[in-house]
Amino acid sequence: MSRLVLVLIAALGTASACAAETRGPIPEAVQGCWHMEEGPEFQSGPEEIRITDRTITRQGRVAGVELINTSGPTFIEGRFTAYENGKPVTVATELRLGDGEQAAPGQLLLREGDAGSYVYDRCKAG
Repeated sequence: MSRLVLVLIAALGTASACAAETRGPIPEAVQGCWHMEEGPEFQSGPEEIRITDRTITRQGRVAGVELINTSGPTFIEGRFTAYENGKPVTVATELRLGDGEQAAPGQLLLREGDAGSYVYDRCKAG
């Protein structure tokens, strides 16, 4: 009987480890479609970004997670990199749900290292 219990515990541990491996590092709270009515100063018009569990699509670039410094349920800090002509381009260094300082609750703060910070609202349905 105790041998059967150990086998079941081992099997359950393996199943949960496999489930954890299939999730991406980007927190679910920041995933989805985000919209900024006025894009950064170098861009005219609105900007929309899409965030999945593993990528950020912004300004035609698809960036993956290259480095994670720290993360939690509502933020991730590190380096999100796309490649253009074989060269790395940093698309973001932090994604964070609004903390009331730089972005209101419910908004997304995207930091782009030395290039600046941008605040997005959730895309409207439809």
